[in-house]
Amino acid sequence: MTTTRRQAPSATANPSPLRAELPNGLRVLMEPVAGAPRVAVCVTYGVGFRSERPGQEGLAHLFEHLMFRGSENLPPGRFYDHIHPLGGEANGTTHQDYTDYYQTVPSAALEPALFAEADRMRAPLLTEAVLAEQLAGVEREISDRILDRPLGDVPWPLLPRALFDRHANAHDGFGDITRLRGVTQAECATFFHQNYAPGNAVLTLVGGFEPDTALGLVARHFGDVAARPVPPRPDLTEHTDDEDRWLRCTQPRIPATVVALGHRLPGPDLDLDHYVATMVMARIVADRGAYAAPGRPLRVSSGCGFFGPLDALTPDALITTSVLPDDVSPERFVEAVADALPAGRDALEPAVARTRLRLASEHARAHGDLTTRCRSLGRLEQLFGRAELVDEIPARLAAVTRAQVAAAAEHLRKAPRGVLVVEPGPVRSRPVDRQAGEAKEAAEAKQATGQARQETGQARQAGEARAAGRERLRHVRAAAARPPAPRAPSPRPAPTPGTPGSPVLRSAASEVLDTGLLVSVVEDHRTPLAEIRLRAPLGPAGLLAPAAVDTLVRSLWPPAAEAHRGADPLSLVVRRSPDGLCVEATGYASAAALAPLLPAVAELATVLRAAALPPGTETPEGLPPGGTPDGAMDALLCATTTRRPAGRRPAGATTRIPLTAGAGCLTIVGPTGAADVLDTLRAHGDARSPRAADHRPAWGEAAAVVRRERPGGSGHGRSAARALLCAPEPAAGDDEAARYLAAAVLGLHLRKHLPEALGRLGGDAPATCDIRVGRDVFLGLPRAWVRAYAPGTEPDLLLTALRTVTNGLGDGPDASDVRRAATFCAAQMLAVFDSPAALADALARFGTSGWRASTLAGFSDRLRTVSPARVSDAVAHLYRPAMSAPVHRFDHGRGT
Repeated sequence: MTTTRRQAPSATANPSPLRAELPNGLRVLMEPVAGAPRVAVCVTYGVGFRSERPGQEGLAHLFEHLMFRGSENLPPGRFYDHIHPLGGEANGTTHQDYTDYYQTVPSAALEPALFAEADRMRAPLLTEAVLAEQLAGVEREISDRILDRPLGDVPWPLLPRALFDRHANAHDGFGDITRLRGVTQAECATFFHQNYAPGNAVLTLVGGFEPDTALGLVARHFGDVAARPVPPRPDLTEHTDDEDRWLRCTQPRIPATVVALGHRLPGPDLDLDHYVATMVMARIVADRGAYAAPGRPLRVSSGCGFFGPLDALTPDALITTSVLPDDVSPERFVEAVADALPAGRDALEPAVARTRLRLASEHARAHGDLTTRCRSLGRLEQLFGRAELVDEIPARLAAVTRAQVAAAAEHLRKAPRGVLVVEPGPVRSRPVDRQAGEAKEAAEAKQATGQARQETGQARQAGEARAAGRERLRHVRAAAARPPAPRAPSPRPAPTPGTPGSPVLRSAASEVLDTGLLVSVVEDHRTPLAEIRLRAPLGPAGLLAPAAVDTLVRSLWPPAAEAHRGADPLSLVVRRSPDGLCVEATGYASAAALAPLLPAVAELATVLRAAALPPGTETPEGLPPGGTPDGAMDALLCATTTRRPAGRRPAGATTRIPLTAGAGCLTIVGPTGAADVLDTLRAHGDARSPRAADHRPAWGEAAAVVRRERPGGSGHGRSAARALLCAPEPAAGDDEAARYLAAAVLGLHLRKHLPEALGRLGGDAPATCDIRVGRDVFLGLPRAWVRAYAPGTEPDLLLTALRTVTNGLGDGPDASDVRRAATFCAAQMLAVFDSPAALADALARFGTSGWRASTLAGFSDRLRTVSPARVSDAVAHLYRPAMSAPVHRFDHGRGT
């Protein structure tokens, strides 16, 4: 086994990953991240949709499903034993030229993660029962994503049929379910043996681990996986086209014609500089739009790759899509896109400079995430042998010139196109799934070898394939029947960020400014961008007069934002939060753009504190339409606590609604010093911002809201019930960890017992019963809440069941439930350190409740030490008052 580290190109400051190769051919990439409490593990196989031969359509995707359903030492369902209890994630995706399987787990669970990946690389469980189960799962996925969605197959997998000839490039990678039902165990075994060899895979590790130890674990678990021949890459060469090719379909239930335009594109493996210039050109086209006529812009989406840029070998594709107005024909749209491609005579320099900066910033920000970075390293190594491209791309984008963008556009302007048109129609029509490329290749083969010889060879090959499949299946079954190998050790408690040796929060600082704004700053150099989060709590107006608040926010923010836009990366979106409880600002900025932006962001919160809705703004009888179900329930609660209940006022009566806001919190995570940020904000606050004012909460009593919802959907024609029970939290002490676990433990208890209780009380035990338990700040006060939704259930029955099950805790929750919740929550808390963006999101979320950055440090450890008795006390103090609260009943949103 050899280990190397390639010298990183000068274009990137990051070192290239450590590389190793096992004797069986498995390539290993390792990128340790100092202080990271979690590790991402990804295995990227060189097999995808384009590896499928005629008759195998959909097999690569089906096999991705099979790989999660058991292996030599992990029966069905056991793959996730080291993932779900520890708050980890695992998934897999199938693409044109690769399939990847990835996990993100606490660092202490690295060995179980490696064991699970090696076990399924060695011998996945391929039985008739597993195959039938996953065929049903694939059929549901095809229905959900393609057949039951009006435009689920636009642009992929329909557009490739108009764009390419060869079967590998043009066929539907989901496949046809009627064909897939004929897939046998032997075919699956052969597909696995041919494509899932160790030499056809890249194993990537990114996160908190020691390289020598990790490599030893890799050798231990993957070293005995037998080497097998690596399949050659399929021939993807396309015939040259001279004319555009059109594909027309009809689709009911769509309001307008949709067009997807495709250009064949040399992939990064042939000409990386041209590809990157095309990325810039595509974004410019998307930003400018296409013009059907002077003054008639059409909104378009344009980008490289069916699944994103740098995701496929040659031929790749540039895809441009649009929804057309009734008076614009598809033919005119194609002409408009050609006219929109930038030419050398255009004044391109400002657009190129702005676009390459945005793309580079988006790339850097995305790859600050542990899982995204791990998957990208494995993909780029598998496809191009260049994992270092992850860090080269921003520099290559920055080097793109106006001439390169114009040249990329000129290349596309002369090239033939594939055009997919989906028009409204009474029936869903799609082209017959004929394989034009397959027919062409077969004709060429017959001409070269002769019809008789070809048929003889095909028969012999088919017989050999069947025999080989039976032999492979015998080996897989034999492997599955062997006594289990020693299992990997159970994961130990994961290390926690913020403890000595972990630099993630070492330079964090928090301070409450004179304005009352809580500011938390964390110095984090994983990306060159600073993450910005502002949350300024709203009063009742955020729930009951959302349109007026939206208008106010739009009037306050754009003038301030535009004054600080320059040539540096900056993206900040300010809006009323989806739950209506806060105004939030979310985005990023370079260090250079951050300094002048900070005062404007901080001032937004202080201005809201002093603002009022325009004179005459009133909320009429009833509640605003739309929004989320949670928001609707909060609005009903707000209506009952801040004014007379809806339905009890004279007809036409109106009541003014105050706009009140708490001080809020501002979080900055990025490559900037805490002292500099705080100095800037202090200076601004002393000079310009109003002092913090006393804020009287708009509510203060426990309350329950239950609502009967209209029949339909999962209620099968019967009404559904929705409930919100909440109470203000008692004054906080030093038991934050116990309170945090109380929500998790009560949620676990309710989900386990509520359906049964509904059945005992005379209702139908719902197949789906959504139950959530949590804590937040509502109208100025911290609260603890329980939300429940039960189809086919009456509101009073749901309320009684909730109270019965909660009271059934008796002397307290089961100690095993507390341990499970503590293990899960402590490990899940580590996920906030996966990226600067995730850390900023967490600090903003907790900051609304007054958490400082120092509270987050070590909190995972504190969760593990909470006793069941303290959790029991927290459940009683937080949630028992809500269960006995006065009830406000509503029928379809109206008070009763």
